[in-house]
Amino acid sequence: MLYLKGRVNCLMKNRQVSPGFTILEVLIVLSLLTLVVSIAVLAWPSLESWSLQSAADELAVHLREARVDAIASGKHSEVVFYLYANCYALRFSTGTHCIELPAGINYFGTTTFPGTPPSVYFNYKGRPSSGGTVTLESRSGGKYYIIMTPVTGRVRLSREPPEYW
Repeated sequence: MLYLKGRVNCLMKNRQVSPGFTILEVLIVLSLLTLVVSIAVLAWPSLESWSLQSAADELAVHLREARVDAIASGKHSEVVFYLYANCYALRFSTGTHCIELPAGINYFGTTTFPGTPPSVYFNYKGRPSSGGTVTLESRSGGKYYIIMTPVTGRVRLSREPPEYW
């Protein structure tokens, strides 16, 4: 046992302990971090565009949902746009829900829906009170137009403003 203990001490004395990283290791890590950051910076505009499209899709779905709720419940449903608060309220037969737009997404200008605040309601047959357009804009200037036809309540999304607007 004593012989083994002396042998271990002898091996430990001959071994050199590295106090830190070599310059090569540091350079490799820094180059990998630079690569990852550059990819993230290049992908940032597409992430913002995705957020804008997602917000526009969600608003379109909520407008369609308000129409379906009015038909199903036999009562009118309403969507109210609060332009300066960057949110909209869904007033369904089951209650009111407030939805905030994602960070970096804002209403652009005013809507073409009437009222103060602008709103659209659906009667028990699903017919909207009026047609209109809501424009959402991202920080980078990208826009989505959520367009509702006046008689049928059809909702569509477009990157271009509606005709005759």
